[in-house]
Amino acid sequence: MRLVILLFSSILLLTIVEVKAQIDSVCIQTAKQSLVWLKDGESNKLYENYDKVVAEKLSAETTAAIWTQIESQMGAFVEVDTLVTNTASGNLIVEQVLEFENSFLKYRLSFNQDNLIEGIFFIPYRTAEAAAESTKIFEETKCSFISDGIEFPAILCTPKRQKTKAIIILVHGSGPNDMDETIGPNKIFKQIANKLAAYGIASLRYHKRSYLAQQGLISEKLKTDIDHIVVNDAIAAAEFLSRIDSLEHIPRVIVGHSLGGHMAPRIALKSSSVDAIVMLAANARPLEDLVLEQYKYLLKKDGCEKSERKEYCAIRKKVKNVKKLERDLAKGKIAELPLTNDTTFWLSLNKYKPLISINNLQMPILILQGERDYQVSDADFELWFNNSKKSASKDQTFIQYQGLNHLFIMGEGESYPEEYNLKAEISDIMIKDIADWINSIWDSSYGENKLERGVIHIRKAK
Repeated sequence: MRLVILLFSSILLLTIVEVKAQIDSVCIQTAKQSLVWLKDGESNKLYENYDKVVAEKLSAETTAAIWTQIESQMGAFVEVDTLVTNTASGNLIVEQVLEFENSFLKYRLSFNQDNLIEGIFFIPYRTAEAAAESTKIFEETKCSFISDGIEFPAILCTPKRQKTKAIIILVHGSGPNDMDETIGPNKIFKQIANKLAAYGIASLRYHKRSYLAQQGLISEKLKTDIDHIVVNDAIAAAEFLSRIDSLEHIPRVIVGHSLGGHMAPRIALKSSSVDAIVMLAANARPLEDLVLEQYKYLLKKDGCEKSERKEYCAIRKKVKNVKKLERDLAKGKIAELPLTNDTTFWLSLNKYKPLISINNLQMPILILQGERDYQVSDADFELWFNNSKKSASKDQTFIQYQGLNHLFIMGEGESYPEEYNLKAEISDIMIKDIADWINSIWDSSYGENKLERGVIHIRKAK
């Protein structure tokens, strides 16, 4: 990397020019396309976008050689991590954080008023995650626990600079999720674990049972009722933590996302090792109702074609089949169901009543919802809130975040699946709220800083 920096120190130019308005979209597109040219060995096309001064100092061949040198030191180019723009001395600056196999690099282009490249920079860069690890805010230790005779690989994340005040058990959403709950390029659970460590909160995350089965790590046939898919393993994880001497008397909190949040009340009711629960984007309504609602929402994006209307009608019929599944099975009838035709899974979900379960809990409960979440909507959040008025326990806290999607990542406008493929950071405000809430339960010094229970708090998540 040092060689790259020295090489560029003689050719990076940034000249003050007469201030005129660039066409931002043209510059941004050129910046994005330049990576394709570099990766594909077409540096001559990038060269054509240099202004006269840069073109005289940096040939297409030299540009290609520099890119080859970077990949030889940092490994193959993987993807663009982030892209940001700003202005300096009348120029538009486009910065992209590039991920390589072994490290990251900031790639900066300066465009003049003619939309030509007047400066090109490759700068060493560390991601926030890498910076956190280097400053030793937390320590991650591999471990495992047994549930139903199956070994679950896990990671225990503990704060390094302060005493552990509480520990969370992260419970996945639907589907075969790994321990990081990797969705697109985003590792939701890893981010939550690492960020909470800064507040003195430890965490345990583990591969979901269906993920282990998908990877061929479970030899026996997978039991597919909701207890075996979600609940039992979360309980086993909590009990595993209670047997670790250094964590024996540390409060344990279930933090469930989506389906994991939906099942959090059941987990807490069935476990004596859970002291509180946090429900992230948790559905209060039946899963099949959400499937139909999501399908209808996505169809509105580009208009509804005739074939899609037929598909919607088919989905609606499958949802109705879930509602009458028990009666149909009693008659020996097997009908098509949404998502999966696994009747064991759907029957177990039908029997679970989350609104009743949560009202039977005598522990602190935190329920968080993103305003832009189309997978689990405001309707669910309002159901949880209205239901809390019937609960014997009044220790329920509700927070809704403006601008956050189902992954608690900031965005604008309506949310769609495509944005899950963009690498981003989950909301730091949401993380701080979780930390403050957890710490306030067992720390009397929080006093007036405790969020009022039984009301909805609205947050502007930046």
